[in-house]
Amino acid sequence: MLNYSLVKTLHIVGVFMLISSIVIICYSDSNRFVARVTGNVAMFVILITGLALTVLLHIGFPFWVQVKLAIWLLLTIAVLFVSAKKLRLPTVFYLIVLLVVSGATFLAILKPG
Repeated sequence: MLNYSLVKTLHIVGVFMLISSIVIICYSDSNRFVARVTGNVAMFVILITGLALTVLLHIGFPFWVQVKLAIWLLLTIAVLFVSAKKLRLPTVFYLIVLLVVSGATFLAILKPG
């Protein structure tokens, strides 16, 4: 049986890994390969632990979980595109990512609906 606290901690660590990899991809010319790999691993960890948390909470598949899955998909696509080429406006992209992650955090804390 999975421990809720452990899965939630791994989920949060995955989010930190993702944001760290996005910062490296946006602002560093070196270590981009490591950042891309870290970002991909982070997205996988976030998906698996997020789904596990949904199962552990016994809440089914409410609308806010669907929105968080859409956010996850959006961030995955964004990381793939950004890691493929150098950004012209890395700060704007980083701020947008922070806003999107903040929205996902809001949904996770309040669990509306």
